[in-house]
Amino acid sequence: MAKWVYLPMTILITLIFALNLEMIETAKFEHMGIINLTDINMEQYSTHWEMDFSDNNIESIPPDIFSALVSARTLDLSYNKIGEVLNDGWRGLMNLEDLYLRSNNLTVVENCMFEYLDNLIVLSLADNMIQEIKVRGSSYFNNNNTLKSKSLLGHI
Repeated sequence: MAKWVYLPMTILITLIFALNLEMIETAKFEHMGIINLTDINMEQYSTHWEMDFSDNNIESIPPDIFSALVSARTLDLSYNKIGEVLNDGWRGLMNLEDLYLRSNNLTVVENCMFEYLDNLIVLSLADNMIQEIKVRGSSYFNNNNTLKSKSLLGHI
C-alpha cells in the first residue's frame, strides 16, 4: 500500500528541479562573476525559455555560444562589460523575443549585430557607450516586422 508524504511546497519544488533540470524554464546566472560564457555548458539549457546572465563580468559574445538555446525567448545580458558581439554570436536564438543588453560597454551597433534574431520584439541597448549606429541599409532593422520596442536611451 502506497503512503503519501506531504512536503512543504519549497522542498517539493526543489526535489522536482533536482530530479529533472528540463522542468526549469528559467536559468539564472546573475551575480556569479562569469567572465567567459564558454565556461557554461549551454546544451543542458536547450529547453529553457529565459536565460539571465545579468550582473557579471562578461566582455564579449563569442560565435555560436548560444546555438543550443533553441527554446530561449528571453536573454538578459544587462550590467556586464560586453564591448562586442562577434559574428554569429546570436546563432541558434531563432525564437528569441526579448534581448537585454542594458548597461554594457557597447560603443558601435553594427549592421549584422542582430543577425538570426528574426522574432525579436524587445531590444534594450540603453545605458551603453554607443557612439555610432551602422544600420543604414541593414536588412535586420529594415525588414524586421516583429521588433516593437527598441530601447537606446542613455547614450545616444
